[in-house]
Amino acid sequence: MSPTLRTTVPSVPPAPSPSLPLTRTGFAPREAVSFAAVELLIGVIYSILSVLDVASRIISLLPWVPGALRGAVSPARIETRKRVVIIGGSAGGLTALDELRGDPSLDITLISDRGFWEFTPGVLRCYVKPTHLLSITCPLHVPGGRLVVGRVTSVEPGEVVVDTGE
Repeated sequence: MSPTLRTTVPSVPPAPSPSLPLTRTGFAPREAVSFAAVELLIGVIYSILSVLDVASRIISLLPWVPGALRGAVSPARIETRKRVVIIGGSAGGLTALDELRGDPSLDITLISDRGFWEFTPGVLRCYVKPTHLLSITCPLHVPGGRLVVGRVTSVEPGEVVVDTGE
């Protein structure tokens, strides 16, 4: 007689449910509960921000609410800002910009024929080492103001004309 082999097939665990998975004790693991709590908190914060957005839109439409609460800027304040135009984005122009940029009563415009600053004495080294150009140039930006790239064609009282038409 030949020996018979008995095999036992292990039981297959049930498929996990799409909701929070349960442990052997019947409770959801801590990670799943904390994830659900974070998800709920995000939903509550989103709802609060949506309500505040709607409320601010309603307040901005009311004519009797002071301008500061509506976020409106009064036309008198816009007209009192002095316009300053700095022509040239080299050492002198950037020094003037640095001195004036912290003043909130000024509307500053920098006009330069290039959109970058360059340390001109260092250009000669670029003939022998072209990668040196990266260390002697940087892009121009006007924090709180405006940069116009172009050449000035005329300066009149209250108006500066650039070859780009601005």
